[in-house]
Amino acid sequence: MILAALSDGFLRQSAAHAVLPEEDLVLLEGEVLEALRFGFPRLFLHDGDPNASLVQSARVLRPGLPSLGLTQGTVREWDRGWRQSRSRASRVEDAGQRLRSLMALSASTPRWVEDVFQHLSRATGGPLPPAFRGFSRRILEFPRRYGDLHSVAALTGHSRDALKARFRRRDIASPSRYLRWLRTVAVAYALGEEGATTSTVAYRLGYSSGGNLCRSVQGLVGHTTLELREPIARSRLLLRLAGELLTSEQLDGWRALDDLFLRRVA
Repeated sequence: MILAALSDGFLRQSAAHAVLPEEDLVLLEGEVLEALRFGFPRLFLHDGDPNASLVQSARVLRPGLPSLGLTQGTVREWDRGWRQSRSRASRVEDAGQRLRSLMALSASTPRWVEDVFQHLSRATGGPLPPAFRGFSRRILEFPRRYGDLHSVAALTGHSRDALKARFRRRDIASPSRYLRWLRTVAVAYALGEEGATTSTVAYRLGYSSGGNLCRSVQGLVGHTTLELREPIARSRLLLRLAGELLTSEQLDGWRALDDLFLRRVA
């Protein structure tokens, strides 16, 4: 997830071309603040003014989050490079490529999210389908936003029922089941953070209460939140997820979803 406090329209378009198709680009001020408080972003883009309110908020709310300032000087430099290169890419596409290179040097993907993907790839014996990565990364990096199937379906432009039907036609388990499992994975890793309590994790991840979180976890995996704090429990949780929901047949179904959960750039 990339947060972008950018007022310049060209920079916003460039950011849309630069981020990964499987991740969210958060542009609206209120949503940026929500993501700073509750999400797991990997980079904060801004206009370069250290005194801007959102820049100050990011510094307070997420002091360890990498940030990258983009000014009009940056745009002029990109434009000079674009003209000199005589690239066939459009101005905004070229700027997106240049920004992607800068982001690669600055961004710091949440380590635990990449750990989840690595564990699941090893458990399934190969790379995860792009559609599954797009579905999963959104939920893992911002579980509070994707607390129900309506919010997930909105990514695709389909209704909740239409999304369920697409899964059924491909013999994949309900997307609601994947959603619940992935939110539980996020709970397990959040509980592993120093000083985390059931109540604080419930609030951050969008559960109505600590008790509701405990009941949800217990009902799905049969573990208490205390047990999920242990690294070995998290590893076993991912093995169960792979064994129950990422069989070879189900992975084939996910591959048939193509780019359903990948962000489209105009």
